[in-house]
Amino acid sequence: MTLYLIIDKNRTLKFALSSASTKHNLKPKKRIEGLVRIALPDDFFEKRQRANAPKEKREEAVVRHKVFKEVEVQPSIQCKEG
Repeated sequence: MTLYLIIDKNRTLKFALSSASTKHNLKPKKRIEGLVRIALPDDFFEKRQRANAPKEKREEAVVRHKVFKEVEVQPSIQCKEG
């Protein structure tokens, strides 16, 4: 049920754990959370968080990412020139 709520209904992990635990009378929420994190890819929550970010924040992140890429490339260019 927890995976269904997270994946199909786009609910938060906390909400899904709480709902499933209450409905099925399962007390160790931490155990369920561990199993859910094993079942889902490592970057599942990060991707969802980025996708749900406001458009302005995503654009800022793209600009920041480009700047970091340029900074990473510059030392390699300087080494080749020197």
